[in-house]
Amino acid sequence: MRISLTELFSHSQYTNRPVYYYFDKKTYTICDINSLDHQQNLPYIRYIPLFQVDEEAIQQEYILRFMGKRAWRKFQESSVCFEAFMQTNNEWNSWWRFYQQTVYALIKQWCNDNHIVFEE
Repeated sequence: MRISLTELFSHSQYTNRPVYYYFDKKTYTICDINSLDHQQNLPYIRYIPLFQVDEEAIQQEYILRFMGKRAWRKFQESSVCFEAFMQTNNEWNSWWRFYQQTVYALIKQWCNDNHIVFEE
């Protein structure tokens, strides 16, 4: 069995939120916390919490790497959300590519760490 990286990406969850999605090693599917079989009597852990994305760290990394410290200070001092800041600075497309690449790398590492077979 395999799971696609795209499906995993669509279930991204964030570090500042409680874990809601789990990976079912038996069925190779993603399930939410409300649908878990808490009565399982299996000799292995069936449900693995899905990876979590530290979106703020990725945002900071992007700005510092591609826009510089001055832009980072400007963003921190502004009252606009990150998306608006990226749009205003004509960085949205570049940011989105960077975000996807970063999260896909995180997903691949999570799969490898948990011995989950994936397809690109």
